[in-house]
Amino acid sequence: MTKPTITYGHGWLHDCETVAGWTLIHVGITTPSATSDGDVLTLSGKPNTGGNDYLYVWKDVSASAINTTIYPQCVVRWKTSVDANGLEAKFVVAYTAASGGGATTTVLGFSTSWTTRTITLTPGRVIEYIQFHANDNPDTLTGGVTSYSVYFDFALMCQGVFTWPFVSGGVELEGFNNLQHLKIPGKVGNATQYLGGDDSTIRVYGDIDSTGTNAAGVPLVDEGWHGRWTAHDAEAFYQILHYAFGDPWQWFTSDVANLKVTLDRMRISQAKTDENLLSYELNLHEYRLGSANVETHLERFGIT
Repeated sequence: MTKPTITYGHGWLHDCETVAGWTLIHVGITTPSATSDGDVLTLSGKPNTGGNDYLYVWKDVSASAINTTIYPQCVVRWKTSVDANGLEAKFVVAYTAASGGGATTTVLGFSTSWTTRTITLTPGRVIEYIQFHANDNPDTLTGGVTSYSVYFDFALMCQGVFTWPFVSGGVELEGFNNLQHLKIPGKVGNATQYLGGDDSTIRVYGDIDSTGTNAAGVPLVDEGWHGRWTAHDAEAFYQILHYAFGDPWQWFTSDVANLKVTLDRMRISQAKTDENLLSYELNLHEYRLGSANVETHLERFGIT
């Protein structure tokens, strides 16, 4: 079983809901295109030259002054139309010359199922521009006949990815069928209702024991039942809740589900003042830009 994780502290987010403001560049690709259906960015084209053929979209984000010391991690979700011999995914973060220059280039490769990668950025830099790539692999593809695609769901620069050191309680997924049976005030008759249903919810709950210290009295982190979670117990949860007005969602992973969520309700309680034990409960709500009808159940919940 793997430990659940959740992102926190947005610095920059592209949810791939639009290509407006992004510039398309292509070399050796016939019928290149960069489109968004309001939820997913699609880069498509036909390798043609037998050389290094590629297409990408890029955007200058230097005005946002994204500092990689504050936001050291980038989470990218992507997939490809084939599992080999076509267009593979690549992601580039370039830094301003004034902050030291250079770039973090990550070849994501091939995957016909949605895949998430957490990229560690070069510290002490300011981001100048960002690129989403589709590159031919191998370079020997020629003819400009077969079209391939690379899909991106999002790219998120964040302060970190919090990993639960332990889960003394559990993680629960509650799903809802879209066929709702609702009593409507003032409604007469047996008319069919299309009012929409609830999205899935996730409940994470358990205990936090804040008594753990080493021989020097320094709080322990990630030391099982007796370890503190962060500098302050459950600090990441407080931060996610507080900044929810500006951060539209967080990326949550677990063995139960992997999906975008909002923190709708948080409960942290101290049962006894003579015990250094806190209990917590988080209610996370599935966040979606597009309809779930365009995905399989495996894609929607990120399960394999």
